[in-house]
Amino acid sequence: MSSNSPYPTFTGSDAHTLVRSNNPPKLQSEGRAQPSAEDAQQINAEEKREAEQEADLIYEEQIEEEYAKREGGA
Repeated sequence: MSSNSPYPTFTGSDAHTLVRSNNPPKLQSEGRAQPSAEDAQQINAEEKREAEQEADLIYEEQIEEEYAKREGGA
């Protein structure tokens, strides 16, 4: 055992099957791979388009309400 680490150092026949690491194991979420940078950009672009479409819809509704007020309808 190393003097400054609580983890044992493996040698001999155990060395090829066990890996010494001070890092905790990484968890995989349901077997899905992490998205690549291109995938992340595409996802961000889709989210931006959806947000813009929602903002456009809200704007259109507000304009319709304003016209209705001016015409004396609402």
